[in-house]
Amino acid sequence: MEGGESAHVPGLVYEYEVDPTRVARFEKMYGPDGEWAGFFRGSAGYLGTELFRDPTKPGRYLLIDRWISAEAAARFLAERAVEYERRSRDTAQLYLRELRLGAFDAVTAG
Repeated sequence: MEGGESAHVPGLVYEYEVDPTRVARFEKMYGPDGEWAGFFRGSAGYLGTELFRDPTKPGRYLLIDRWISAEAAARFLAERAVEYERRSRDTAQLYLRELRLGAFDAVTAG
């Protein structure tokens, strides 16, 4: 591929608009050492979470959950669907909007 070779290390990417009064709690919950990352660490296929804050727009975040494969992520979510849904409901009050941007493969130098 021109410009790099696609590696099969997908990232599930989300954008969040966070209530300004809940930024600290959101970062604690969704950050790389947060409760969501702890939940995902229950899977051998989970590689980590990255959370990015937009310095130009307060309350805007980009989150990337990295997995060894799309199949590993899907398997984990299927096996833990009930707990995932509960956690989603319990944390929804921390943000105003969640947008799943998609699943992306990492590009490595080729």
